[in-house]
Amino acid sequence: INIEVQALKLKLKSTIRHAGATRKKGESVWVKAERNGKIGFGEGCPRSYVAGDDLEQSVLWAQEIFTDGKVHFRTFEDVKKWIAENGKIIDRYPSAWCAIETALLDLFAQENCCSVGTFLGLNNQENRGRYTAVLGDDKRWKFIYLSDQYLVRGFSDFKIKLNGSLKEDQSKINTLRDLCRQHGTERMRIRLDANNLWKGFPEMAIEHLKALDGPIFAVEEPVGPRNVDDISMVSAATALPIILDESLCT
Repeated sequence: INIEVQALKLKLKSTIRHAGATRKKGESVWVKAERNGKIGFGEGCPRSYVAGDDLEQSVLWAQEIFTDGKVHFRTFEDVKKWIAENGKIIDRYPSAWCAIETALLDLFAQENCCSVGTFLGLNNQENRGRYTAVLGDDKRWKFIYLSDQYLVRGFSDFKIKLNGSLKEDQSKINTLRDLCRQHGTERMRIRLDANNLWKGFPEMAIEHLKALDGPIFAVEEPVGPRNVDDISMVSAATALPIILDESLCT
């Protein structure tokens, strides 16, 4: 199998702002796995401020290991064996390995003329994904405009980026709730994303989240990545489930 690895930095149509970063371009590891005219693609999104893996090092590692002939995969059994023997290095570069693995699965599935789910023996699972509309920490006019566009297109799941100002964060929830009523959107779901806003301060996260009023069903990254104690404290105190993020990589 010929494997190619490169950084993918596509320009975004709009700037994404949140507590952890401001992003005008995407940052992904992009992988192509090819054999006998069939091509599988895979993508992983390294985030140094979450999982600890950055884009440049992830691409370099994947290129050195998988494009220079050091590792050869012929079958899915080869992949599973390599995973079992290389857990620690995978944990250092989780996003790069994600891109490699998904590209290989895509290729193997095509070679077997089936979906990836069927290839993995999941053909009895009738799982269906639901798209989530992401609303960044933007000015009010842009928040309203994007919310309206999402609602016109039938979205009912939303993720709101928080900035730590109770007044502004509550205003976002109220605005979205009002727009949903105007559009007649039923079964609206809102989850919040703090992007590690209260790292080291779980009590502040709890106070802020408890003060917010709205149909909130979960929260993502309220405190520091991999801090299980703080994450558990926030979840227990607020009764909000925690959305799993990139830092869950073992």
